Amino acid sequence: MIGVDQISNRNILKLVRIQTALLFLMSLPVFAKTNDILINVFFNDKNVLIEKSESDFLVPVNEETIRESFAVFSEHKNFTLDDSKVRIENISEFKVCDKAIEFHKKTISFHDPDKLLETYTQCKYKITNNKTKQSVFLRIGLNRTFRSWCRKKDTSSFEIKKTVDAILDILHVKCCNDYSVKKSLVIAKMLNLADKKIVDVSPVGSFTNLRALWLNDNLISNITPLTSLKNLSVISLSNNKLSSIQSIKYLKNSRWVFLNQNHITKINAITKLENMKVFTAENNDIIDISPLLNLRMDVKVKIDGNPFDKKICKDFLAKKSSNLHKDLLNDICHDYIKIVPAKIAKIQQKSL
Repeated sequence: MIGVDQISNRNILKLVRIQTALLFLMSLPVFAKTNDILINVFFNDKNVLIEKSESDFLVPVNEETIRESFAVFSEHKNFTLDDSKVRIENISEFKVCDKAIEFHKKTISFHDPDKLLETYTQCKYKITNNKTKQSVFLRIGLNRTFRSWCRKKDTSSFEIKKTVDAILDILHVKCCNDYSVKKSLVIAKMLNLADKKIVDVSPVGSFTNLRALWLNDNLISNITPLTSLKNLSVISLSNNKLSSIQSIKYLKNSRWVFLNQNHITKINAITKLENMKVFTAENNDIIDISPLLNLRMDVKVKIDGNPFDKKICKDFLAKKSSNLHKDLLNDICHDYIKIVPAKIAKIQQKSL
């Protein structure tokens, strides 16, 4: 993805300026529908890369790729970043955001924040139209390509270094400049990092061609660096330290999602995974399982071992609620049915 020649300071600090008219083809009607947008940006040792819509790979930032990446806004063209028309507030409070991203009148600039970027970081901006007072929240995720993390691993955190070394071990290479590293970044579709004591998954974020990723049996508590892996079909995160899976909503192509043995409390985000076929979240801390009732009938669900509110089972037995998910509820509530007085249970089961 990048050359191995020595890069000049001029190139390292190279600013990438984009005209607003090409950067944001936005409209307030679109904002009303989509008011929280996430775009991920990656630094390597030479330039800036960005996710491209409908592409498996990261591409260099230029006018065309920026325009395509922000196409989610582009049904209308009556919104700009002209500071006489909008107010832009950095509400993330990370120093790295001020260093890496700068909004100008009609332009935006990215440059490598160097040591300030210690891990994947989301910069959040509130953009408010001065006339209508309507707002959109724009998140720009800052990360490095794997090879960039690799080259900086000796000056990076212990957790970044551990993840980089685990990936190098899988590739059976020791040098970050090895051709097989570059090749794997381009063609890798499966990556098994199970049981590697991984905490920080930032170096995984640039493997955007992945279809299957195994991260089970690690120490992961934050999956926001994985939001760039929009091609994933299989994601295994069982036996980690997750309490929130809100970011999983960005992995819209996920079909097989394994989240057993974590500390997850809410599962609302899974309703965004319209292609999901299998969802397992056994032995977590989930109380509200109602989002499961919004899944398609053919989704296979395993949710045992959670302290969910048994009220949903009472409603199911008493009112035959959510008839479309009768089999799912019958499976979830089977333990509750056993403790219902036998006569009532017999009557209710007959009605099923």
